[in-house]
Amino acid sequence: MKKTHYIYQKFLLNCDYEKLNLSDYSIRLKSEKLDSIKKWDVQYNIFDCDVPYERKLNLSYLDEHIDTEEDWHNFVIKAKELDKLYIIDDRPSVGNQILQDYQEATKKAYIYRMNIDDVKIVLCA
Repeated sequence: MKKTHYIYQKFLLNCDYEKLNLSDYSIRLKSEKLDSIKKWDVQYNIFDCDVPYERKLNLSYLDEHIDTEEDWHNFVIKAKELDKLYIIDDRPSVGNQILQDYQEATKKAYIYRMNIDDVKIVLCA
């Protein structure tokens, strides 16, 4: 039986995310550029020494791993070490308007909080 993962992100939406304009953070990257960026879970290594320390992260990862403010705090500590974090919205499109609004709200809240916490981000469109 597959384990169901529940999202308890009560703290997440408790911020001024509604004023955020996502287009201020969005860029279009060629797939070759995005493919060349290492994934979030790849640790810093010798090959990162002479190049910008960049990683890419799927929003679904945040949905699955950030449930509490402590989880967020631990994420931010690691993310602040990066020169740039590329955020990819890989979440599936849903037909339900309530779920669409929730996905948009959480995306804005993630970006808003990363901005407040001085995490250098790019939202990949």
